[in-house]
Amino acid sequence: MTLEPTDHHIRLATFVGTWRGEERMHPSRELPRGGVALGSFEYRMEVAGFFLISSYTQRRDGAQTYAGHGVYGYDGERGRHTMHWFDSTGGVAPSAPCHGSWEGDSLIFLRRSPQGFTRFVHTLEAHDRYGFRMDSSRDGERWTPLLEGRYARKG
Repeated sequence: MTLEPTDHHIRLATFVGTWRGEERMHPSRELPRGGVALGSFEYRMEVAGFFLISSYTQRRDGAQTYAGHGVYGYDGERGRHTMHWFDSTGGVAPSAPCHGSWEGDSLIFLRRSPQGFTRFVHTLEAHDRYGFRMDSSRDGERWTPLLEGRYARKG
């Protein structure tokens, strides 16, 4: 029996492509003054169309300052999308995916850890425009922005 990707998997393919744009990092413990960076996402579908794979890099002052890889899928038993993230800081543990769902044109993931909550918002603004936002919260109710980016599809 050969399984086919569902509409949930196919919708992930709308991210496929190369996206580049400017990011604003808000002041945080790790970056007290905040800053601006250039971000680049490369998305592709793999494993017979069941998973979206992302490669991400961030550059500031001409040097790469951060890199990460994401694996996005769909958990039919839970009825939720999944995101595993691996990055140059150690990132989210592969055994603990974030779970999320679509709200309109935004795919929103929520991660809970002993330090609190992190929210990842991927918004398709148009065929060639994409927004990403990452927020943190101690209680899951009051959110503080960490990073906001606007990207354009290349090619």
